Amino acid sequence: MQGYAKIIIDLHHQKVDTLYTYRIGSELQAVIREGMLVEVPFGAGNRLSQGYVIELTQERPPEGVRLKEVRRAISPEPVFTADNLALARQMQARYHAPLSACLALFVPKNPEFSPAPVEKVDLLLAPEALQEAACDRRLGKTQRTFLQALAAMGGQGCLLKEVRRQAPLSRESLRSLVQKQYVHLYEESEGKPPAAFISAQNEETTKALPLNEEQLRARRAIEEACDAAVYRGFLLHGITGSGKTEVYMQCIEHVLAQGKRAIVLVPEISLTPQLIRIFGARFPGRVGVTHSRMTDAERSRHVMIGPRSALFMPLPNLGLVVLDEEHETSYQSEKKAPHYHAAEVAAMLCRQKNCPLVLGSATPRIETYYAAQQGELTLLVLSRRAVRQAALPRVELVDMRAELEGGNMSMFCDRLVQEVRRRLQRKEQTILFLNRKGYATFVSCRACGFVLRCPRCYLPYTYHKDQNKLICHHCGKEAAMPEYCPQCGSPYIRSFGAGTQRVQEQAEQLFPGARILRMDMGTMRKQSDYQEAYEKFRRGE
Repeated sequence: MQGYAKIIIDLHHQKVDTLYTYRIGSELQAVIREGMLVEVPFGAGNRLSQGYVIELTQERPPEGVRLKEVRRAISPEPVFTADNLALARQMQARYHAPLSACLALFVPKNPEFSPAPVEKVDLLLAPEALQEAACDRRLGKTQRTFLQALAAMGGQGCLLKEVRRQAPLSRESLRSLVQKQYVHLYEESEGKPPAAFISAQNEETTKALPLNEEQLRARRAIEEACDAAVYRGFLLHGITGSGKTEVYMQCIEHVLAQGKRAIVLVPEISLTPQLIRIFGARFPGRVGVTHSRMTDAERSRHVMIGPRSALFMPLPNLGLVVLDEEHETSYQSEKKAPHYHAAEVAAMLCRQKNCPLVLGSATPRIETYYAAQQGELTLLVLSRRAVRQAALPRVELVDMRAELEGGNMSMFCDRLVQEVRRRLQRKEQTILFLNRKGYATFVSCRACGFVLRCPRCYLPYTYHKDQNKLICHHCGKEAAMPEYCPQCGSPYIRSFGAGTQRVQEQAEQLFPGARILRMDMGTMRKQSDYQEAYEKFRRGE
């Protein structure tokens, strides 16, 4: 009997976001299944396009209607399940996005991992020699800029393509720097994917820690929902150091004992190295990290850690979803449709799988906290530190106006400088936080007050000194740093405000013997950068 397939074309556009019926040829009758990715002719020109098989049917088309035929099956197996399709339809209705765009979230991009060599570059110059090279007119301007950018990115083990993105340089000019022994160029494997990193690094194991009364109360409430196999949403509102992660792990241990699996969402890849070490030590060999090149073995892990995309992993028998640091803005997908929030989709998924959802935060979003107050979520509070002897840190506010009156022109107050130096003498470590990347937050003319703004967004440009560029952190537009004011022509144009680059620069001046590591989007461009930085800091390097 002739079979037909109802297919949605993978074009992510509302005008073609509908089902198209195709005839299945006799040679594909036994091959085509619902959920498969296929190739079909589409449009007036019969351009070959990819499509998802939504439904198979034996229903004949109306008399006189000629149907096009499915050309071939692209995937040997279905790329999504009936549950995936149901969740995608919910997202389509909630976010007014094409169904094909929602289904694409479930399709694995690269199912196998194959390490490929990449070009890396090391800086061979000492700081003094680098300053001399920066003034060496025998070097081209692009070569000097390249050396400065390489130094700003750490100088060792830097991806060549990333350095050249910051400071474009021709191959001929790069060979000249290699011949002068200013840099060392070499190839190296990209290394193991994150899941393999867990297996290789976590040799020690940890056991469950004793819980305080608040932690026990939270764990019991979540475990009751797990045992009942029903959806319940929880807000675990705990101060920093209150032991939220330990509650997560003990609840996950309870779920694993039932033969089920768990998803742990983290907001950014920068949090992953620390978290995977903790979870990998508690659940050795059972933790995986979502990434685009996952193997079948990695997909079979019992605990999956990852960003919001982990929600779309094919994880059967799901028993618990944890969304850590739920207040983070990276849980909102903004760049392309569907523009979903991970907390909302996680709730849809947990309702579908009849399992609880735990949202954890020390500073939850207003809408999350309001939902807990209204009874839509169960509020679980951890109001004190998990370790009884541990006290909340003492916070001291410093009036920088008084510092300025006392002659301190630095962005560091005297007390901070004294405390950092004391830590250095004790061979201890210091972390300086600033939620601004770049060198300066805006550029303004001292003569007329004109502020350089992005013409697209009308937001002030951020100055990046290592590239000598102005960059809009909203849309990414770049512009050259002017020598004169575009409005009045005055040379008194300066950068103001502080970013992480300026913090690093002043810290190097104030603490010349200290080893300083900057972590921001300018230096941490791939997950292995975060892993390496975390390991260096953990080892006290």
